[in-house]
Parts: sequence; C-alpha cells; structure tokens
Amino acid sequence: MIFNNGKKLGNRRQPFDATFGTQRTDRVKFHSDGVTEKVRRQRAIPVFNDSNPNRYWTADNPLNSTKVAGSGTEIRVVLEQQRKGEMMVEVQAGTKRADQ
Repeated sequence: MIFNNGKKLGNRRQPFDATFGTQRTDRVKFHSDGVTEKVRRQRAIPVFNDSNPNRYWTADNPLNSTKVAGSGTEIRVVLEQQRKGEMMVEVQAGTKRADQ
C-alpha cells in the first residue's frame, strides 16, 4: 500500500490484506504524517496458486514480498471454522519442477 503522499506502509503492517481463507478482511485505517488513509474490506482469498513465480513479489518492496516456485501447486480452503481456529485445505501438487 502506498499513501497519497508517496510513502509506503511499513512492512509490519503491509500484510493486513494478505488473508488466506473464506473471511473478508476488516476495514482498517492507517496514518501517515497525520493523514488518515481508510482501506475498505478486501475480498477473501480462499485459493493460493504458485503458477506465476513473481505473483507475490514486487521490486517496489523486495523485503516484504516473495518469489514462489512456479510449480502450479494450488492450495484451496475447503472448510473454515473460525470459532475453533481450524481450517481444512486441499493441496494439489504442481506438475512443473522448479528447475524446468
């Protein structure tokens, strides 16, 4: 996230929307130089797919992003029970090896 003044949200707070599950994020407010930036709720992200090795990486923030294998592995939330803090996932292994 980049504020209107061009400053980036610190790495400690940057993953506020990096949820994995079936629940949307909460609305949040961040502050930079006394100015409040409101962020609406973000959609849930129930599927992780590493087909694109650069999908979760950015040169703008290389210390708070990551490159993935690009194997085509997919992890999908099948069931989430928030009260119990449990999540059931289905993993489909990718077919492409990292060295290909």
